[in-house]
Amino acid sequence: MSGRVLHVLEGHTNAVNACEFSPDGRLLTSASYDRTLRLWDVATGSTLHVLAGHTREVAACEFSPDGRLLTSASYDRTLRLWDVTNGACLAVWFADSELTCCAFHPSELRVIAGDASGHLHWLRLEL
Repeated sequence: MSGRVLHVLEGHTNAVNACEFSPDGRLLTSASYDRTLRLWDVATGSTLHVLAGHTREVAACEFSPDGRLLTSASYDRTLRLWDVTNGACLAVWFADSELTCCAFHPSELRVIAGDASGHLHWLRLEL
């Protein structure tokens, strides 16, 4: 395999733990040990929004199937829901253990999050 570097995206101040493309491929999100997420413009490599609010490392991130929302799971025991358009935090859910992963349901407004104790939390979002 070979490849060519298109962009080197700089901005996080600690290790990047997760990243994902939006469903339409125009955006990229990254989750970092610096306690932030970033939304990037894929075409230019520029940062669109820095999503701050977690108080510990961000372990995972995922776009909703329609690309309008983003969820993040953190070792601070919170799952956050973000508006992709403006970077605003729309909701915070608190768990009993560090959250290590998260995923959107492919066709419903539901999220699942896994924690360090081995539990999965199935949430229906109400906006």
